[in-house]
Parts: sequence; C-alpha cells; structure tokens
Amino acid sequence: AAFDPGSIDLPTTTSPPTTSVSTGSSVPTDVTTPASTAPTTAAQTTTTLPRRLVRSVVWEGDSVAFDSALGVDAALKAAGLDASDATYFGVGLVPDKGIDPMKVFVDPILERRPDLVLFQISGWDAFFTPDEQRTGFDAYTSAILATGAALVFVTPPPTDPDKPDVEQHFEVMLGLARDLAAQRPGEVWVLDAGVLWGAFAYDINGDGVPERKVDGVHVCPQGSALLGNWLAHELAARFDGITPAPPADWAGDDWVNDQRYDNPAGACA
Repeated sequence: AAFDPGSIDLPTTTSPPTTSVSTGSSVPTDVTTPASTAPTTAAQTTTTLPRRLVRSVVWEGDSVAFDSALGVDAALKAAGLDASDATYFGVGLVPDKGIDPMKVFVDPILERRPDLVLFQISGWDAFFTPDEQRTGFDAYTSAILATGAALVFVTPPPTDPDKPDVEQHFEVMLGLARDLAAQRPGEVWVLDAGVLWGAFAYDINGDGVPERKVDGVHVCPQGSALLGNWLAHELAARFDGITPAPPADWAGDDWVNDQRYDNPAGACA
C-alpha cells in the first residue's frame, strides 16, 4: 500500500511531534507524543556546546533497524543529508555466532566517513550480561568516535509483551548509552524513541494501518515513516545542516512498497 503524504501532519517545532500518516487506507493514523514525556537528552541541544554541522549520516542496527531504514533514509535525505544504512541482521554490539560487530558496524563507517552515525540499540544484546554489554558499547563508541563522527544511540520500538519469546529488556543498554553520552558530551547522544512509540501497539491509533509487523518486533512502512519523521526533527534540534522536509517530499515514494514489508507474507497486512 502507498502512503498518502497529504495526510501527514508534521510538527513545526522541535518538541515531540504530532504526526499523521496514512497508507492505502483512506483513514489516517494520528500519533501524539505528549510533551511531558520528552527525552531527558533534550538538554544536550545547544546550551553549552557548539552545534556540529552534519552533512552525512549512516543508520546502523539489526533487522529492526533494517525494516526502519527506508523511512529513516527517505526522511533524512529529504532533510538535506547524504544518508545511507549499514544495518546487519542477527547481531548487536556484543560478538555472537561468530559475527564481529566491529567488522560489520565499524568497517562501513571507516569506508564512508559520515559526520554522524545513528545506532539503534539491538535486542540481540539483551541476552548478554551487563558487563558484556558495556564492553561492546565501549568498543563500538571508541571506534566510531575515532573516525571523527558523532554518535547517536536510538532506542528500538517496544516489543509485544504478550510474546514470551521476544526480548523485552533494554533498560541496562539505555543506561550504558546515557553513561557514554555523559562521558563524551558533544560526541555521543541518546534519543529515547519511547516518546514516539508509547506502549506497544500493532496499530497505534486503531486506524487499520499497522505500524508494527505481526511478529511484535519489526516495523511496517507506517512505523518506518513515523520514526524517520521523528528523527529528522530530533536531529535538527541538535545539529546544524538538517532541515526536515514536508512529507510530500518523501513519504509517498515507492520505498513503502519494498518487499521487506511483506516478509513474511502478510506481515504488514
């Protein structure tokens, strides 16, 4: 189903957005994020540190980030950035299954040399101990900052609490990310997307257009667009060189029909 960009109501300020997105349904989805739940990292905007100029950005993370990548990419490109993704299935920042996170997540940054890296925290890391998580987060952060890029950690969307086989625990990792942001102000940032998603729902406003896949973990085009829109505004509040675009510039493009949103078949029906 294709988006109707005319039904997307983007915010005009950098406060948490009120967004309306529609796919093939004629009924829009309205998602309101209460200002009272604004992320604590908002204080990192411009008060004491010079604002970085950002021209290029790479989006990283696991398969949840992969499904989110097209909407994030479209929104950030429309906001004036050279945007690309380097997502990778089945691993976070802790080595697992013979996969080296430094190779899969740092090597693309060494090749592309972006000004900014966005990493969506991975549920795969939640299976490891806090010490293992800290080692992974520290190593990745040091490697990314050594390239000269700034780093923004983004929390993943909530998972379905009724699915016991789905990892739910991200609190330790969020704390680790916030510790790193406190230790490296102006270099590391944290965006808690909980203010966007709220409590888990497949169809946030019950309009028949789901934001989440039936597995209770991944996102549909609707969710990808919501995240991309929110990120564009949140980044514009913190960095120079980013001008969020009207949704008509990007939300109706063909990316919403990508095969990933029908994998497995009917995942976003």
